[in-house]
Amino acid sequence: MKIPKISIITSLYKGGEFIDGFLKNITQQTVFQFCELIIIDCNSPDNEAKVIKEYAGKYPNIIYKRLDHDPGIYGAWNIAINMSSGEYITNANVDDRRLPEHIEVHAKYLMDFPDIDLVYSEGYYTDVPNEALEATIEKKLILQYQKKFSKQNMALNLPDRCPVWRKSLHTRYGMFDESLKCVGDWEMWLRAVKHNAKFMKIPGIYNIYYINPGGRSTGKRFTGENAAESERIKIKYKDIIYPWYRRPFWKRVLNRAVSIIKR
Repeated sequence: MKIPKISIITSLYKGGEFIDGFLKNITQQTVFQFCELIIIDCNSPDNEAKVIKEYAGKYPNIIYKRLDHDPGIYGAWNIAINMSSGEYITNANVDDRRLPEHIEVHAKYLMDFPDIDLVYSEGYYTDVPNEALEATIEKKLILQYQKKFSKQNMALNLPDRCPVWRKSLHTRYGMFDESLKCVGDWEMWLRAVKHNAKFMKIPGIYNIYYINPGGRSTGKRFTGENAAESERIKIKYKDIIYPWYRRPFWKRVLNRAVSIIKR
């Protein structure tokens, strides 16, 4: 059975340390011949273009676009989506890695379940940049918070890493919110779920998440801009995720966030 075309979208900024390993990993996907890799260079000061053009010479399905400004992660994703021609989409961060069968397995679930809009799976994590897949898997460190899909579990930032979704989801629910710098993907998924989009967690562990201390979102995790945006999203979508926060501690967190916004 032939898999529909899949668009892999990547926002690139200061990815020089990771770009070669990323391209080596993503081009080893078992269905890469059915994919297009769209890399949006957000005016990165690193010289990633040299490496990208070398890979593009071998793989004509790699599309590279360099901007003269930085629109942020979600602005870059929106540009890539508007350029894309695939039926399915997946985002790929240059510092994360996937097992070779990741995209194939996820795409087949979308094919088998036409009522499902997005699929995701569990992943490993590491604090070692460019670590070999085998080394990460041997540690068996799993992202435990990637729970089964439900509206309440969306409070846990589902689906988080490396989902694969139908492009039609954006036709129905809109694009990523470019005003957000850190949690725009979570907001997009909450918005879709609010309007009854259906997600599915599939069995298996297929991706590797690098906890990058210098990452745009990971470097600010739970603090500063990321934390402020997260509180805004919790309030905006409280009707979906509030039941998860019924414990007294989370009530206090929400009340505090409301008081800050009303100032």
